[in-house]
Amino acid sequence: MVSRLENQALESNNGSLSLLNNGLSISTAESPVVGCHLARPMAKRKNLKGIPHNFTKSFFGTERYYSRGYMGDWLSNAARRLNLKEATLDIMTATFSPAGLNLHPLNLHARDLKSIIEKELIRNGFEPGFILEAQIKFQFLESTVYKRTINCFPYMIDKEGKRYDTDVISEDVFEIHFDPFDELNLSPAKQFTFFNRIKKLFR
Repeated sequence: MVSRLENQALESNNGSLSLLNNGLSISTAESPVVGCHLARPMAKRKNLKGIPHNFTKSFFGTERYYSRGYMGDWLSNAARRLNLKEATLDIMTATFSPAGLNLHPLNLHARDLKSIIEKELIRNGFEPGFILEAQIKFQFLESTVYKRTINCFPYMIDKEGKRYDTDVISEDVFEIHFDPFDELNLSPAKQFTFFNRIKKLFR
C-alpha cells in the first residue's frame, strides 16, 4: 500500500493513471479491440495429395448420369468408336484430347471437377489458383464379355512446380452399348420430341 507520496502527480492519458516521482505506475487502460478474423488453416502440401484421386472418382461417380449412361459409359463408347487406346482430360479447361471426345455430356460433367480442386485448396489454406495444371490420362484396356476397364492416371502441378500424383485408379465400365455421337443420345429433349412424333403416327 502506498502512503504519503511527496509531490504526487496524477496524470490521466487515455485511461492511464500514473503515480510519479516515486516511479510507480498503474495503468487502467483497456487493451484496444482488434478486429476478429477467422484464422486460415496452416497450408500443408501433404494434404493436397488426395485431390487427384478425389476428382477422378467424382468423374466416374454414379451421380454423373446423362441420357443413356454414366460418364464411364460415354467415355468407353466414344473411345471404341474412335478406336482409341489412350486419351487425356484437362481438368482446368474441361476439354479432352483427342478432340473427338469433346462431347456435350463429357464436357458438361468435366466442368465440375475444377471446383473440387478449388474447394480443397481453400479448405487446406491455399489460394484457389495455387494449382496450375491438372489432368487425367486414360488408358482403355481390351473389353471382356461384360465389362471394360479404364486405367486412370491423374496428377496436378502447383505454381511452384511441385507435382502431385496418385496410384493408378482402375474403373470398370459395364458394357452399355449406345452411339455416343447420335444426336438423339446427346440431346434428351430432341429424343423426347422424336418419340412423341413416332407415337403420333400410330394414333
